[in-house]
Amino acid sequence: MAPVAEPPAEGRVASFEELAALFASRQRSENTRRAYGADLDRFAQWCQAEGTQPLALGPAEVARYQAVCEAEGTTTRRHLSR
Repeated sequence: MAPVAEPPAEGRVASFEELAALFASRQRSENTRRAYGADLDRFAQWCQAEGTQPLALGPAEVARYQAVCEAEGTTTRRHLSR
């Protein structure tokens, strides 16, 4: 099993990348870690292309991301469950 990422020190705000690594590292299955990591990377890339921060999204941005996933034919159930 891969090492578990450490949460940020108390009082320190974690970046999206740190939170994504922490979340993925806590999954038991290597396949799940890879899938979640890929989903989170894809989401981060979309946010960058949109000029928004992953941790500052509102409902409208989530709806836009969902529409993009659906237009590409990808399943949104797993992509939006994080």
